[in-house]
Amino acid sequence: MLGKLQDLCVMITFDLSKPWNIMSSIEKWMKVIESICDSRRIYHLMTTDLKKKVSSHIQFYFDPSTAEENVRLSEQEKSEIAVQMENPKKNFGIPIFLVGCKSDALQKRYDATQVMEKFEAISLLAG
Repeated sequence: MLGKLQDLCVMITFDLSKPWNIMSSIEKWMKVIESICDSRRIYHLMTTDLKKKVSSHIQFYFDPSTAEENVRLSEQEKSEIAVQMENPKKNFGIPIFLVGCKSDALQKRYDATQVMEKFEAISLLAG
């Protein structure tokens, strides 16, 4: 069971045709994830290592389409830098993917610039 927990991820989907519901939907599912994690005794045995792994991934992530290869840190260099455990704000030690469905409805309602602004706002709020 312990080995399988490391391979777990969660995907939260939300309906972009109803943008006013996005944050409440994300918050609802984050509470569900939190209650499941809190109720699992075995999860608490690994929680520190799992949270560190998620925080480390976020801290050292680089966008391959914009970052140059020589900017990437080696595993040795990464191990010498303290992991910033406060990011993400809600860290369950499980990667959580937010997926917007029905993006065509959002694109019909707003122009491309407004759509990008809304996606950026969602990513900042979801933290």
